[in-house]
Amino acid sequence: MIKILHGENEFDISMEISKLKSSLFSPGSIDSNLTIFSDNSIEASYLKSVVSTVPFLSDYRLVVIENLLYILDSNEKKSSINLQELVEILKNCPPSTHVIFKDERKLKSSGRVLKSLVDFAEIKEVSLPKGRQINFWIKSRLSQINGKASDQAISKLTLLLGNNLRLIDQELKKLVLFCDGKSIQSNDVNLIITEARDINIFSAIDYALQKKTNLAIKSFIKLLTDGLTVSSIVSMVYRQIRLLILVKEIMRREKNHEQIGKAIGINSTYAIRKLIEQSKIYTFNQLFIILKRLLEMDLLIKTGQIDENIALEILVSELSTNG
Repeated sequence: MIKILHGENEFDISMEISKLKSSLFSPGSIDSNLTIFSDNSIEASYLKSVVSTVPFLSDYRLVVIENLLYILDSNEKKSSINLQELVEILKNCPPSTHVIFKDERKLKSSGRVLKSLVDFAEIKEVSLPKGRQINFWIKSRLSQINGKASDQAISKLTLLLGNNLRLIDQELKKLVLFCDGKSIQSNDVNLIITEARDINIFSAIDYALQKKTNLAIKSFIKLLTDGLTVSSIVSMVYRQIRLLILVKEIMRREKNHEQIGKAIGINSTYAIRKLIEQSKIYTFNQLFIILKRLLEMDLLIKTGQIDENIALEILVSELSTNG
């Protein structure tokens, strides 16, 4: 079998390859019968040798070739093997060898690579889910890992994590373990997922910027009832202010929200949007003043020189005054 899996959905592609491995090999037989090529320096003679090798104590061999086809299709980089050589090797591939092409970018249906391979290869585009499709993906993934969640919890996960499927999978496993057989609720997401706490921090900072002191303090108190300490809240605000500084700096040369998110390691579209909005309100000087005040406050809290309730009021005052 020759199969081409291409598209930006790296997680589902990897899962499909894992399922294939499980179906082809018994425990202990895979190591001797699996070859993975992870760069474009594949010599035609070596690939032909690997593909032609007889399986060892198994009925099958599996050869996985990563991100080669896009290179051949686009001429983006020089490859050690050309398309004609590759086609010839695949045409003579024995039935005992399964060859899987894993390309994490979409290949053009009209491109020369797919046109050359379409007659003898199974081709599957694996796209990332969008919008409501992400909710359905989460439900499906939960059923695979013996978990369940309310619609509200699923919608919140979609809002927080977008279509970063690998990150969603990691967080789902944590939530399933935490809930121990119970259905995951929105409150569980708030408690376990870091991005959910970030949203509460964004809300508190927003209220402070709008001079809505009481609402800002209530937002911080809500974080306290969720189990955080004043010192940890100060640390979270410190992190947010540092991110605002990074965003302001990056926006001098980059306007694309997705690229800004990648640069600072943030996946949530909501979080990126709020960071950009809030970064426009503060000057660099104001942000550095707030950072200095936060460090001073953290020291006062840890040395017991200030009451925690007063610390929250000062925190809100600093955000409002400098915003």
